[in-house]
Amino acid sequence: MSKTLPLPSACPRIGILCDQANIAPDTFPNLTPLNPQWVAYRFEHLQRYLGKQPVDIIVCCVSEVQAEAYAGIQTISARPDLMVIVLLSVAAGDSGAFWLEAGAERCLYQPLSEHFLMANIAQSYRHLQRFRLTNTLWQQAKTQVWQLNCQQWELMAPSGTCMTVTQLEMRFLQILMTANGELIPRIQLASKLYINRQAHEFQRMEMLISRLRKKARLQLQQELPIKTSYAGGLAFVAESHIA
Repeated sequence: MSKTLPLPSACPRIGILCDQANIAPDTFPNLTPLNPQWVAYRFEHLQRYLGKQPVDIIVCCVSEVQAEAYAGIQTISARPDLMVIVLLSVAAGDSGAFWLEAGAERCLYQPLSEHFLMANIAQSYRHLQRFRLTNTLWQQAKTQVWQLNCQQWELMAPSGTCMTVTQLEMRFLQILMTANGELIPRIQLASKLYINRQAHEFQRMEMLISRLRKKARLQLQQELPIKTSYAGGLAFVAESHIA
């Protein structure tokens, strides 16, 4: 028997945005359990609501495909402190890709169960919390100096704790550190790390990054300040020195 999935213990603040003021109540029947901070009608009213009561997730109820709604979702999605979930009415048809291209985190079709909606909101909120935590770590990392000693094959954290790195790990860190915080595309990283690059080298590089992160957690007791971008690049975002 299906049960309503509760939101996370630290509940997200939710705002509901409808693209029209006269949407019939049965068009989006499963919004009541969300307990929203506010319900806005039409995109031009959104900034006013956000200024009064900030939210974490905006559930956009789209009843039809229109340019105004697309532009509105693009504007909202550009904000890193918000997640956007689009709910499509039956009348909006199979337009999910259209809204994902606008920047929505998720796009869900009616009819859908209350359980499924709650699960998607909970998952989006977890993504947002991870992003915020990572962003905080990046900001903290920018004020700290990491040192890579190529003579002794050691990486020293700002705390003074050191860990030994392999030749490949050292080369990887050198490439990132010399970029001065700029994102380096994965394909460029792979071409510098591996002389005869093949398709499977991307998998090898991901394993290298994963091992290096785990080693830093165990031996340095902190996260490496390596930023991963959705666009597919990596950057060493803290101040660093290579000796």
